[in-house]
Amino acid sequence: MRMEGKILRRMAILAFATACMMGISSEPADAAKKTTVKLGKGKIVGAKKSFSVNKKNKTVTIKKKGTYTISGKIGAYRIIVSKAKLKVTLKLKGVTATQTKYPCIYSSKSNTSVNINLVGKTTTRLKGPKHFVVAKGKKEPDGVIFSTGNLTISGQGNLFVTDVADNGKAIVSKNTVALKGGYCSASSAKIALRGKNVSLTGGTFAGRAQDTCIKSDQKVTITGGVVTANGVDKGIQGKGGVTITGGSVSVSATYKAGTKFEDFRGITAGVTGKNGKKAVAGSVLITGGTIRVNSYGDCIRSSRDIMITGGNFQLTSIGDDGIQAKATLTMKGKPKFSITAKGKKVKGMVKNIAPNVKYK
Repeated sequence: MRMEGKILRRMAILAFATACMMGISSEPADAAKKTTVKLGKGKIVGAKKSFSVNKKNKTVTIKKKGTYTISGKIGAYRIIVSKAKLKVTLKLKGVTATQTKYPCIYSSKSNTSVNINLVGKTTTRLKGPKHFVVAKGKKEPDGVIFSTGNLTISGQGNLFVTDVADNGKAIVSKNTVALKGGYCSASSAKIALRGKNVSLTGGTFAGRAQDTCIKSDQKVTITGGVVTANGVDKGIQGKGGVTITGGSVSVSATYKAGTKFEDFRGITAGVTGKNGKKAVAGSVLITGGTIRVNSYGDCIRSSRDIMITGGNFQLTSIGDDGIQAKATLTMKGKPKFSITAKGKKVKGMVKNIAPNVKYK
């Protein structure tokens, strides 16, 4: 019996050691590697020595790749990612932050990617300054959320971004900005969502801007989710093109007297070169989805071609055309249209419209 007891004890010790090596009992070890720092009435949790906090300047500087959880009322604290070649996930768990000079979240390296993960059933609210302070001769960073590299918004929570600056935007990426999940509301005195490329694949985006709501230097691509874009000059603009293959897209471009704007267009691709601007060719491709546009100017306009092969359309223009392509307008497949326009319902330098396609 004694021998049997010794054997059992040895087996238990061996099993425990093996479990530790395999990570089965790693929770206490992992917990020991994490560090929590208070940020006002909130906090940040991340790996030890992976970030630093300057309580005098109210800054949190991310130094290593990994996942960081931020929660609570962090007040004037701002999150800075300043290292190159990092992949950083910021889990926002009911964060409230307000800035008076700078972005609430700022990533400065073009080869660093930031994923903002919205924790389910929580609401984060970020508000920017009345005027962004930038270096002399510079125009950036000028967004409440500003990333020089790729920026992704995902998760199942809620995010409200408010830009009130005279020189700012709500959400900005100098590379690709992608919305994959969650509910994201962005309002701006100028532009609500800006990127070199803009990709909307899931979740809900609700934007409102006094200039253009969604703007990209290259392409805007919408493949799913719910998108609401309310602008003045334009609702959605992709200088290099706009592609919609699915999702629900609602756009408005409201006429506003006394502004410098003269387009008031819903969905537009390219730049027509008015007022001394260099013309940029951009095309529109729509193969599916539900598209609703209410605008003073053209509902859908391209400086080059427009091709529509599917989708359900409800278009209303009170001052111009429903659909206008400066080059070729192609409509085929099984799209469904309801178009009301002061000008022409459809317009193109060349029109290739299949006999079965009806627009009433």
